[in-house]
Amino acid sequence: MKNNALASFFKTALVIAFFALPVQAAFAQDEFDEDVDDETPQTFIDGFVVVGLAAGAVYGLTRVKADKE
Repeated sequence: MKNNALASFFKTALVIAFFALPVQAAFAQDEFDEDVDDETPQTFIDGFVVVGLAAGAVYGLTRVKADKE
């Protein structure tokens, strides 16, 4: 029982760190000079990134479910 509580604590801490650290990085951005064109994006995120993330999540959840059985 104690091992399960410890694993749950680490999972919770990992999730909190996953969501808290990008916020800290977002506030650390430098300001642009006035002559910099920051309106047009330099790159774009392709739609396959979202598809890949969704496929990875489904694959990971099925692996976790299979390991529990």
